[in-house]
Parts: sequence; structure tokens; C-alpha cells
Amino acid sequence: MYYFVPSWYAQKNSWLMSEKTWSQVGKAEFDDTVSQIRMFRKENEEVCLVQLAYAPQLRRYMHKQNIWPMETWSAFDLLQGLSGTEMALFSYHDLSFPEEIEWVYSSFAMLGYLEDRLYARLQYNDAGAIMQIDFCDHDRTYKRFHIDDRGLLSAVSYIENDIELKREFYNSVQQLQFTWDFETDQVKVEEDTVYPFRYRQYDSMNALLTEAFDKLARKMEDNDVLLLASNAQHNRLIMDRAKDHQTVLSFFGDRYDVEHEEDLQLDVNSASFLVTDTESLSKMIREHCEPGNKRIMDISPFDTRLSLGKSQQIKALKVFCPIDGMQEPIRTRALKQMLEVLQSDEKIQLILALKSPRDEDVGALRNEMKLLASELEGDRLIVENEVMDDGGENIDTSMQKKRSPQIFVYSYYQEMDIISSLRYTRLIVDIRDHPDQYIQIAGISAGIPQINYLNTQYIIDRKNGYMIHNIAHLKEAMMHYLEGLANWNEALVYCVQQVDKYSGSNIVGKWKELIEDGKKFKGPAGRKRRLSNEV
Repeated sequence: MYYFVPSWYAQKNSWLMSEKTWSQVGKAEFDDTVSQIRMFRKENEEVCLVQLAYAPQLRRYMHKQNIWPMETWSAFDLLQGLSGTEMALFSYHDLSFPEEIEWVYSSFAMLGYLEDRLYARLQYNDAGAIMQIDFCDHDRTYKRFHIDDRGLLSAVSYIENDIELKREFYNSVQQLQFTWDFETDQVKVEEDTVYPFRYRQYDSMNALLTEAFDKLARKMEDNDVLLLASNAQHNRLIMDRAKDHQTVLSFFGDRYDVEHEEDLQLDVNSASFLVTDTESLSKMIREHCEPGNKRIMDISPFDTRLSLGKSQQIKALKVFCPIDGMQEPIRTRALKQMLEVLQSDEKIQLILALKSPRDEDVGALRNEMKLLASELEGDRLIVENEVMDDGGENIDTSMQKKRSPQIFVYSYYQEMDIISSLRYTRLIVDIRDHPDQYIQIAGISAGIPQINYLNTQYIIDRKNGYMIHNIAHLKEAMMHYLEGLANWNEALVYCVQQVDKYSGSNIVGKWKELIEDGKKFKGPAGRKRRLSNEV
């Protein structure tokens, strides 16, 4: 069996998974563990998720990521004595609220007022189920109920001046099991508990989770493999207790600080082999540690799924350009060249994509584009949602009525947002120092040529894309694919040929080959079985 340990933590040095209400949109993140699980399951491999962080909305999150249901081992479920996989609704009627409370329904939450003061705030997840209940005094939260997506009260937080002081954890029948003091990090255990704790008090949550993981490590069979989303938060906890098993570290983005050389060397020494998402990250690891004979391979965390775009079916020529992290002076020079391209043909549209969920960031970029467009000579370029002036001696009002917006600002939060936006995209322009790997793979899947500033293994110059090493050549590269269909069709054909290379089957095959080569011992074949959180 393959055990996947994700890096789903709310923040650094936290054993809590982020809990976002339906109205709270986080920064877009594409997770390597989610993608790897999908690929392994598609190849009918036996997989299990190992969740160390407290995650009352875990099943809802996994459902959104299209990996639910699946075999799951949760440390906090084990410690709290919770079981079951079916999601259910929690009713606030099961709680004892004052009879005179007045409930007010808003677009964001359900508010309970007592004597004209806010008493309680009920927050919902994106499925419309209650996930948090805040109790307030003078509009400040002093206590919070954490609702499990299986329809039960899972934990209670006590808050002072917006700082959480401690959290109590309950079993399925609302009996307190243990309390985590956030100020000291100590954990106090109750006398009557479902889980047989070794001690009545632990110096840290890390110590308690170590005990919990020991239970799982003893159940694992000889041929089982641990695939860790490499994170300093859990690497040592896992690898120190799984020395008899193959452990693979998956490095993704900037999640792990490879410049912490002492920690990196220790982790590399303990791992069977390392997988990175890019060649540059593999190189950085080699620069900051001595891997010895340990293999470090860059394998795409995302797979291609052939679903060719339909840009040739529409009149508009859409250019998709992710702009986060684009540095000056390249940024302004690139934007001006793209606007010049837009001026040459009204059919060309520019979609500037942002990961930021903040409306003010979207508004700021839209205003910046209006300013840049107004500085260009010739016909005025229209930005989405821009209200044109009623008149003026320099404005051709007839053109004003006929010309459609050519510049759009777009926010994306999850994989489906990217896939949807690329459906009718003719060209991708990602000229940042670190082009987005998911966008590159999605572009290949859709058969879309891509313009890059940095060489990557996915885009081959004049095959499925155009490499520019001087920003002055951006306009030339764009017109290479926007003028006529000959070059575009050539790129489409090459993309189709590349799809198999980065298919889930081939990627999983690479993983399995590395695992086979790196075995430290051979044990009996693992038998199929179901895991539970029972001790």
C-alpha cells in the first residue's frame, strides 16, 4: 500500500488544517499530494491518506479535490475516538441557546442577537453546512465551536483578544478527551477517554502525535511505502518512526526551505529517494546537501488529460497570461508589447490571471491596465467593466460603440478555474522567472502553444511553444501563433504527441520504478486490508 502524507497545515508549525468558510477564498494552491493520489488511484494502486493535522472539514475538502471517498487514517480521529466517513448536517437546534435570542439571516452568516448585542455567529462551509459557531461578547469572539463535517461538535476554542488560548477536543458523544494549551503547547488528557493514552499530560502536541503515528507504523506491512509531501513540520516525526519502510520525499514549490542545510541533510539521509517538481529544485537540493547515492528525480506532480481546447471554434483570439510574480522592468515592457498586439487586431483578447483572491488586487491591476492602454496612441483599448467617457474631442464615438473589451482581469483559485479558462484560449504567455507548472501541463493537455522566458522540460522551442530570452521579442513570438493557423496547428500536433509522455500511467510507472530500485529490503507481499482508527 502507498501511504500519502500531505502538507495540509494552516500555517508554519501548526498541527491545524485551514478551516475556511464559504465566503473566505484562500490563495490558489495546486497540491502535489492530491494530484499524486489521483494518478495512483487511476492506476488501481492501493492508497491511504495519512492526516496528521486536526481537520474537521477533511472529507469536504477531499470531496472538492475529487479524491473522496478513500482510505484515510486521521491522527486526531484516533485520539478523539471518532470514526465514520459519512458526511452529515449539524443542527444548531441541538445546542442550548437563550429562548429570547433573535436570529438574523445574512448573505455570509446566521447571526444571533441578545438584547441588541451580537451573541452568536454561525458560519457555513461552501456546501451550506454549519462549520463554525462563534460566541461573542461586545462583538468579539471569546469561544468557538468547531463542527465536524460528519455532523458533530468536534472541538471548542477559547479566545481572548483574537488569540486562541486553548482548544478542547471531544468524542462523538460530546465527552471531553483532551485539552491543548496553545500558550505552553502542553496537552492535558482526561481520565475517561476512548483512546488509551500513555500519559495524562504531554509536553507538546508533537509528542502526542508521535505516539499516535507509532500505532500506524506498527500496523504497516513490509512492502508498504510512505510518500511524504516534504515539510519540516512532519518529516522527522514520520521518518524516525518508519525506518523499516521506504519513505519518499516529494519537494514541491517553496514549501520546504532547502537552505536549512542541516535539516535538509538529515531528511535526505533518511529518505529512500527524492522527487522534485522541477529541475531547478533538484539542482538546489544538490547544492545544499550531499545526497550521496540517493536518487533525486524531477517528476511532474501533474498529469496530462487530453481534452483539446476549442479556441478555433470562436472568433476571438484569447491570450491567457498569468501575471503573479512578474518582476519589473520586464512586467511593464511585456504588458506594453501585449497591448500593441491587441491594437493590431480587435479579435485578440488578453486575459490577465491573478492567484490573489482580493478584490483590491484585481481592481488595482484593472486600473493599471486602463492607464497603460490610455497611454498608447491610436484606437483606445477597452478594459473589462470600463465605462467609456461620453465624449471628448479625441474620442471617436462611433468606434466607442462598436469596439468590445479586449482586456480582462481574472482570478483563479483551483484547478477547475484554470481548465475552464483554457477551454477557448488560443495562446498562453507565461514569461515569469518561474512559470506555473500546472498551467504548462494543462496547456499541453488542451493543445495550446506557450510562450516562456525560462526553459522548462515541458515546452520545446518552435514545437509546442516559443522561447524568448529577450523581452523585446515577445510581440514577435505572440504573432507567430496569432497570425494564421499554420504554426498553431503545428504546436497542437506536438502537444498531442507529448500527452502520453506526461500521462498519469507513465508518471506512476516512474515512481514505481524508483521505489523498486530503492528497496532496502524485500518483505512478503502486502495483503489487501482496510485500516481504521481503532487501536
